[in-house]
Amino acid sequence: MMKRKNEYKLGIGTLTTALGNLVYDVACNIVLSNFSGRSSLYTAIYQSSELVIGILVNLFGGVFSDRANDKRKILVVTDLLCALSCFGLAFFTNSPYLISAIILVNILLALFSSFNSPAISSIVKFALEEDRIGRYNSIIRGMKEVVRVSAPVISIFLLDVLGFRGVVLFNAATFLISALFEMYLYLPEIEKEKIKSGIWKDMKEGLDFIFHSKALFLLILFGALVNFFFAGLGLFLPYTKNFFKESFLNPYVIFKSTGAVGGIAAALFAYILNKQKTQRMIIYIVFCGISILLLYSAIQMQTLILGAIAAFGYSFFLSCFNITFMTNVQINTPEEYIGRVFSVIYTLLILFMPVGSFLFSALFTTDNASSYLVIGLGIIAVSLGTLVLSRRIEKKPKDMSG
Repeated sequence: MMKRKNEYKLGIGTLTTALGNLVYDVACNIVLSNFSGRSSLYTAIYQSSELVIGILVNLFGGVFSDRANDKRKILVVTDLLCALSCFGLAFFTNSPYLISAIILVNILLALFSSFNSPAISSIVKFALEEDRIGRYNSIIRGMKEVVRVSAPVISIFLLDVLGFRGVVLFNAATFLISALFEMYLYLPEIEKEKIKSGIWKDMKEGLDFIFHSKALFLLILFGALVNFFFAGLGLFLPYTKNFFKESFLNPYVIFKSTGAVGGIAAALFAYILNKQKTQRMIIYIVFCGISILLLYSAIQMQTLILGAIAAFGYSFFLSCFNITFMTNVQINTPEEYIGRVFSVIYTLLILFMPVGSFLFSALFTTDNASSYLVIGLGIIAVSLGTLVLSRRIEKKPKDMSG
């Protein structure tokens, strides 16, 4: 019964933080874009700082999570530190040092998130009943899509009514609410022996576990490679208005909206499919690639409706993969490694994204539709290659026994 209540506490804490972060991020991007002259440079520094901190610190966050007897403390302390950072930023909203303050606070939020994210993902294994983890992940995924759609509207409204300081304080409040709910999570007593090994040894043990779990390692590497192409898609998607100039609707808004609907649709039934083999999860990404090729066709045919269908399909299959992958990791990873496993996942998944963004921006202009063709074909090629490797890995034990 207590674990059922955990679903609501953990869910509310996760969603309030997600809402606050998204509203805050939109507001920061708007504020930075209003600075004339070097606004694009400030925005690039702001956006890349989070990725760099994640790559450098995530692995330590996983080790710290696995060492903790009570993971609630990590969640509560990091959320309180995030709230404190936002309160600090509120004092600089009318200062000439605002840009520096925004970037510094973003670095601090990314740093605390590097410890919070592995803990929040791994605590699900302890806080919820195993047969309800898939259902929980599906519901949270669907609600996050709703938050993702509504956050820009809320952010613009709060900016108009309360100003940037109001948005910053709103974000601080969401961290405090999250900490409050996490504080009252029920977790079974987990006694750990006093750890004598060093952090580097613990990190190595986590990496060794992943490398020896061939199916898991293959999926993580696969996710990192396809994210290279997804970064290119994220870079070019806002410029789809260049291809549908005769439409009175903003194609980017349409694609983001139908994509969110696709994510919600996936969440409604994806928990039924949570215990899946590696091959089926990879096939979800094959269909993501096909959806991007469909978007390329929509651009060539100047058909906005076809593009909206493509965005729906892309988000639907990507959400199916994410929900299934997350649930499988949470269920099948041993308790002593789960924090480190998630920290490696988060690190590797973002590792190639800056490279992808830079490379695609160097190779293609924003009005070159061929970028979508290359991205779609690249995702399909990586997926099919991984599918072949996955089947070989699964056949090896049979060959050895036969």
